[in-house]
Amino acid sequence: SVPRVVRDEASLVYDGVLYVLFRDLPAERHRLYVSTDNGKSFKERSVLPFARLQGYGAMTVVDGGDLIAYTYNPDDEHYIQYSISDDAGHTWSDVETAYLAKRIRNPQLSERIGGYYFMHGRSGHWGDDPRHLVLYTSRDGINWDEGVFLNKGATDDLDSYSTNAIIGRHDPDTPGRLLIQSSIAYDETGRRVNVYHWWIEEVAESETGRLGYFDWIDGFDVPGDRRAPDADANGDGVANLIKYALGLDPSKSGSKRLLSTVTEVSEDGTFVVLEVRKNPYALGIDYVVEGSENLSEWSVDPEQLVVLEEDEHILRTRTAAPLAEGGNGFFRLRVSICE
Repeated sequence: SVPRVVRDEASLVYDGVLYVLFRDLPAERHRLYVSTDNGKSFKERSVLPFARLQGYGAMTVVDGGDLIAYTYNPDDEHYIQYSISDDAGHTWSDVETAYLAKRIRNPQLSERIGGYYFMHGRSGHWGDDPRHLVLYTSRDGINWDEGVFLNKGATDDLDSYSTNAIIGRHDPDTPGRLLIQSSIAYDETGRRVNVYHWWIEEVAESETGRLGYFDWIDGFDVPGDRRAPDADANGDGVANLIKYALGLDPSKSGSKRLLSTVTEVSEDGTFVVLEVRKNPYALGIDYVVEGSENLSEWSVDPEQLVVLEEDEHILRTRTAAPLAEGGNGFFRLRVSICE
């Protein structure tokens, strides 16, 4: 292939494949390369949809095996940009943003450990409290908590450049622990640093990081007259409450990531399965799936619908009976705030 000047932004191994996210410096684009022979050779798989001049990439695998890639947003350090691939990096979704309360620059992203994903890096480069080492946690790799500072008092130079690794992940007798390492300056020039270590061994279950509807929408640029749960903040036909329940940005179109259906074939026949990705940080939301064969009569009757899986991350529902030859099956999702 044609030689390129690149920078290694992120890498991971999943299902026997080594993925490396490079930044093509002359073109200023992110490119995904893969190796299926333990790193002996690499092939370019795709060019990610991030705009030019977007540096500092990060990548991990989320539930279900999807790849998620993040990149620094120099235009607004509160909103980091991300894209998702559900086909091992061959194609990518439209770019969306995730809100980070204390901002982020030089983002580093962990794999899931103890039910959480972790992101850390500099707390932006401008504004209040810049260049400190900040840590965020997330249940789904998209919706992040308020963040905590691991170290403050940063300098302008070599401070708060960080990385992480899961230690003990391949040893069944050793519980996995997340090791975070970062350069911390010990003089005013910022050019003399020590490497500090932080260990995350377990995360206490709590309501920390969960946001009620109005606290959630405060984190987005939504006009006052479009903030109600039944309002449509950006005019795409999707109510704000739906986007809250699914962890989407109310100020942007989310129709491409609302719901997904798959067809499952078994000895009993062919079934349609609806997959709903929940916002694990939403408080007091009821999710109800209804089914129909004709789009006029809807039902939640367990004789027509079967809930295959439900937790704070996902709701999977299928038709109770297999699809008849030439027949139809439709779903719709209702969400409401619990009384």
